[in-house]
Amino acid sequence: MNIITLLWAKFNWGTGIFLFYSAFVIFMLSLVFMSMQQDIQLVTENYYAKGVDFQTQINEQSNVAALKEKPTIKQLENGNVEITFPDSDSKIEGEIAFFRPSDKDLDFTIPIQLQENKNQLIKQKIEQGLWKVKLSWTEKDKKFFQETVLVASN
Repeated sequence: MNIITLLWAKFNWGTGIFLFYSAFVIFMLSLVFMSMQQDIQLVTENYYAKGVDFQTQINEQSNVAALKEKPTIKQLENGNVEITFPDSDSKIEGEIAFFRPSDKDLDFTIPIQLQENKNQLIKQKIEQGLWKVKLSWTEKDKKFFQETVLVASN
């Protein structure tokens, strides 16, 4: 008798159950190990507070929808980003947040500082790829919020 026939003779339903559960435990432990190695980046650290204020953001977006002309965002040929607001006599204050969904380390926020012609030129070099530009501003004691997708190319 060779070794294979000896092992096969010892194999019964109890051995099969033991092998199945052993393989299952090894599989589950390997899944737990691999999931612990994943890098998880939250969109924001205080996501609960942001979720509570979501109705405020919806109201600010509806204020933008009511505008005749909306702010425009475009990338110029030299790589700079130009944000143009519609003509208005009132002062505009707020901030511009550049959000990169694939890498939170590239996110940055700058204050709105418009020139005389109601535009702002962002000279900071942005990486090529998908960006979400979030404009949040106040004009005549009314708050506005606009989120625009910008695909940057260098």
